[in-house]
Amino acid sequence: MAGLYPGWSPYPYSPYYPFPPTPAAARRAWQAGGRSPGNVNAPLPPVAPPDYPPHPYEPFPRGRRHSFDGSYLHPNQWPLWNPPSPYHSPHHFPWLFAPPPLPQPQIHALLSGDTPTQYIVFDLSAHAFSAHRRINTSQTVPLIAFDLDQAATSPEILRLRIVCDAIPQWTLDLHVTGTTLHPRPRRERHSIPYITAGDILEALHTHLHKQVTHEEWGRLSSTQEIDVSRAYTRRHKSFPPMQQQQQKEGVKRVDYLLRNYYFKGLVWLSPDNGVERMKLLVGPP
Repeated sequence: MAGLYPGWSPYPYSPYYPFPPTPAAARRAWQAGGRSPGNVNAPLPPVAPPDYPPHPYEPFPRGRRHSFDGSYLHPNQWPLWNPPSPYHSPHHFPWLFAPPPLPQPQIHALLSGDTPTQYIVFDLSAHAFSAHRRINTSQTVPLIAFDLDQAATSPEILRLRIVCDAIPQWTLDLHVTGTTLHPRPRRERHSIPYITAGDILEALHTHLHKQVTHEEWGRLSSTQEIDVSRAYTRRHKSFPPMQQQQQKEGVKRVDYLLRNYYFKGLVWLSPDNGVERMKLLVGPP
């Protein structure tokens, strides 16, 4: 059986259309030489609901689809990675793109009070500066110029304030101008433009061996006077060759440390008006 008229098919719908031809399509076929099917709209077949719930929101805008192909993703088949955010510009959320804070400088291992093993042996009450470095559990060697000239921190710093909980009334301030350290050290210092480990150790010894004034002594309670006097007696008797001279010099700041006259390291404190601060840790021998 040939077609009764052009476009006729024994099937209710053409296999090339998912739905019946629209009136406009039928009109185009009639104009090509076939009979007009009339202007009656053919009813659309019922469409089953999708087998998945509609996606609650559009994660990112899609462009116009020209065809239903593999480029379109089922709402349940979105990529496993997150789509790029439209707000990737730092102008939308400037606080999220602020530079991270600078890391705090690290204290040299010889000076650090955070290490489980103390590498330095330093009697702050000794009449002369004498710091030693441990080479094993029972032996030490004096610090040499190479050790003393090491930078105290990494990166290097030019200003530092050191405080101690045992003697909060006395703070030590160090700063380097050019290659000159203030306050000036007793030993000849190399031309180094930053604070070194030797600068701190020697400045601490000088700082603690300053004599106590009558006004400072008068602020002590009776119990404190007894404790400091005992520390003073112990100190000047510990060095017989220098006993008389040490006794004449009287009470010093180091005597206020009582039995805790050994250096136990330095730890960081929060800066004060832009000046880096460290806390001196002390303890018994």
